[in-house]
Amino acid sequence: MEEIFKSEKWGYRESTVITVALFLIGVLLQFAIPTIEIEKLKFPFSLAIALIFVNAIVLSYFGLKHARLIQWLASVPAAISSISLLGILTLAMGFIPQTNDASNNLLGIHNLLNTWYFIFAIVFFLITLGFVSLKRLVPFKWKNIGFILNHFGLWLAVFAGIIGNADITDVSISLQENRTSWIAFDKKKTPIQLPFTLKLLDFSMEEYAAKPLLIKPSNSKTETTIQAFIPNAKNDSLFALEGLQIKVQKRLMTAVFRKNTFVEFDTIGSCQAFLVSVYDTQQDTNYTGWISNGSNNEQPNMLTVSNNRTIALSTAEAKKFSSNVVITNINKEIDTVTIEVNKPYNMGLWSIYQYDYDTQKGRWSDVSVLQIVHDPWLILVYIGLAMVILGSIYLLFTRGSSNDNSKQSEQ
Repeated sequence: MEEIFKSEKWGYRESTVITVALFLIGVLLQFAIPTIEIEKLKFPFSLAIALIFVNAIVLSYFGLKHARLIQWLASVPAAISSISLLGILTLAMGFIPQTNDASNNLLGIHNLLNTWYFIFAIVFFLITLGFVSLKRLVPFKWKNIGFILNHFGLWLAVFAGIIGNADITDVSISLQENRTSWIAFDKKKTPIQLPFTLKLLDFSMEEYAAKPLLIKPSNSKTETTIQAFIPNAKNDSLFALEGLQIKVQKRLMTAVFRKNTFVEFDTIGSCQAFLVSVYDTQQDTNYTGWISNGSNNEQPNMLTVSNNRTIALSTAEAKKFSSNVVITNINKEIDTVTIEVNKPYNMGLWSIYQYDYDTQKGRWSDVSVLQIVHDPWLILVYIGLAMVILGSIYLLFTRGSSNDNSKQSEQ
């Protein structure tokens, strides 16, 4: 081990040893102190930590620039090692389910963001990336502007995203139609007063067309199996399964049962109903009748065919749902907006998402649940990402011009 670190410049061997040692120290520390309550490091503590960290990087680089450790941290081997460690842990988060539940969480693998070894990895990455950026920044040269924008922009985006994580407000609010509310609740059911009020005017939903199902006795004869019919690729009114061919003759998206038949009527409690004709190719028999998926007010309607089999209709799935909301801020400014799934409404650093509704009432729900997120550090993340984009554009154009210049010099 001593022979490895005798060289004047630490390379990939030394970087690998230090990185593995750093990870193992984090694992051992995780055994001793398994719970890290990062969420308590909110403003002003987050700002204090940010200032201390930035000053430590700048002062240590310029004050100890010739020290072997600082030179190594600003080197390519250290950068690659830090990226590798952080990349492996980030990849692990994609394969291992993450949860806030501390029980049965060996070494924190189900909550990696709050483990010591992940904190060591992110700090290691930020230090090396910060030193590399400072190395190109001083002395300043215009030819390095693309590199600086890319690397410092990435540093700023990652740093702001990590240090500001505890300052994120993530709450939900349940709105009743025609009622105003400003009290939301976090994941621990703690009430949070919002700096604006919300009033739900209307909740609306669109549904996908339901699908025919085949219900048949299983081998045990006491249970049944349910299978969805396979739709025809060219005609959405044709379905087939196990020798049964279905043709949808009439499709009602909002229907009620009246006088032994279904009629189209959009009212609370209506359901989807299909008039279908079924041909049993094995028995050479035809069947015709209504199938429906039912609702709170309507019982499901099914069609019985040969061999004790039944044709039913699946539960309707939500295609999209949205809320028409009146927002009033602290300046008494009123705005009426529509908030849809995957289409949040942004108001400064506040983002409002359509989250849930009263699933028992379905599309007639008079309750809408919104998720509200506030991230005061988000502007720095955006600035960092903008710098990365500008740096990439700069390098793209300067690389093209440098190639042209090299070709002209060769001629």
